[in-house]
Amino acid sequence: MLERPSGPGRPRAVYAARPGMDPGGAGGYRMLGRILLSGLAAAGPGGRRDAGDAGREWAASWSSARARTRG
Repeated sequence: MLERPSGPGRPRAVYAARPGMDPGGAGGYRMLGRILLSGLAAAGPGGRRDAGDAGREWAASWSSARARTRG
């Protein structure tokens, strides 16, 4: 969808989520979780450590991104 032009130049493209765009819904995340967990389980004893490291890295990036948006 394009916004109405408010001046010179190309109009801005605007996107919005609509019902039905993700027919798999939250089930897609369940499948992703299963895939990730099976990979960690196959890693053997190091899988637990890798999962903890990944969680800490994600939390650090999420909290720093959140702090930037709060300014």
